[in-house]
Amino acid sequence: MYASLEQLRETVAAHTGDDMRALFAYHSERVAGLVASQPDIPATETTIAGFLNGFRTAATALAEDPRLSADTMHPQLGGIYLYAVETVKPGAAPVDQPTPDPRRFFARLGETLVTEAVYLDLTESERLAAQETVRRAFAETPDVPVNAASLAGFVLGLLYATPFIAERAIPTIVALMDAARAMLPPEP
Repeated sequence: MYASLEQLRETVAAHTGDDMRALFAYHSERVAGLVASQPDIPATETTIAGFLNGFRTAATALAEDPRLSADTMHPQLGGIYLYAVETVKPGAAPVDQPTPDPRRFFARLGETLVTEAVYLDLTESERLAAQETVRRAFAETPDVPVNAASLAGFVLGLLYATPFIAERAIPTIVALMDAARAMLPPEP
């Protein structure tokens, strides 16, 4: 298991009350729904670790009040962990979906981004800064590979974190999505 997911396990273990467990379960179902809504993204440990990187990047770096987000994101983190545990545990039922290919997800994302004014207004400096942010996020979890699945998970994590961020940070989220797409390794 990736070290980042092991840290999530510790977060869940520290919050054992029934109310928190109910919140963890609620967010686990929401994460599962988001991942299931994208049939080209595999529900794997690598994808979930990328999801966690994207969520943490947005929720901590782009929140209106970073102290507030750090204190209030435990239910989301617990939900991500519960989803990870249920998805990657030995003997888990395989997800019934077509063969996933995160590159198809990124192709659709690219088609969507080019229709958005906020994307078209991004400067080269903003794009490069976003790529550096994505690189730093993955550098903090060196056991998570930078590949199509983890980058797709990163984008989903960004989307999941949007309730935490200020509206003025939306261009940064779009830049981070574009950065993840730009960082896709070449096809093998």
